Amino acid sequence: VLAALAMGSFYLAFTTGRAVVDRLVSFMQALLPTLLALLAANGGIATAPLLHPLMVAVVNLGSVLVADIVLPMILFTAVLEIVATFSESFKLGGLISLLRYGSVTAMGAAMVLVLGVSSVLKASGPVADGVALRTGKFLANTFIPVVGKMFSDAAELAWGASSLLMNVVGMAGAIGVLLMVAFPLLKLVAIILTYRLAGALIQPVSSPQVVNLLNGIANSVAMVFAAVATAGLMFFIGVTIIMGAGNALMMIRHL
Repeated sequence: VLAALAMGSFYLAFTTGRAVVDRLVSFMQALLPTLLALLAANGGIATAPLLHPLMVAVVNLGSVLVADIVLPMILFTAVLEIVATFSESFKLGGLISLLRYGSVTAMGAAMVLVLGVSSVLKASGPVADGVALRTGKFLANTFIPVVGKMFSDAAELAWGASSLLMNVVGMAGAIGVLLMVAFPLLKLVAIILTYRLAGALIQPVSSPQVVNLLNGIANSVAMVFAAVATAGLMFFIGVTIIMGAGNALMMIRHL
């Protein structure tokens, strides 16, 4: 009965983590086109078309790694821990350790994927856009009589307004990501502390199998916590990197 109750509460934590990741993906898919359109209006003519398909692909691939690989592995690990706790004939410690190592590796791969691709695009795109915009401004001032200077100043003003708007939208998106993961993470922390406290309190009067069961479920919920936190951090950094690309473009344009 205790194993069934523990597995039921763990499945609740599992579905909570899966729902958070799905909401984050939907939120990012709605936010990315807006940010990249503002980046293009800010002068990111080369950066925005380069970032859009790659960032969408990276977000989807990262979410697949977390939602469809990491979380099911954690669920399978929790089931194996329950079986190993109550069955002395099945020695599953090695398989459980392997699945946990695979979960951690997949989370690290998702982080490296998002950070690596985003950082490379942030470093390369704004340089090309800055050179192109400065060249266009010089050509407008030099070869367009009378209105060339006025045209370039008006474009500069529009780029500045777009940069400000992009930072506002990006900041709102980053705060939205934090708010979406804050409450579920607190909920998972409460579940972890409950199992840890229950295991510590019943240890003097209960069998070792029951204590191991509670601690094993707490470890599995902690892995769900790590997966949700990884997804939130991954998308938060993705938003801030797009904002950084716009700011880097503005700095290069004013050199």
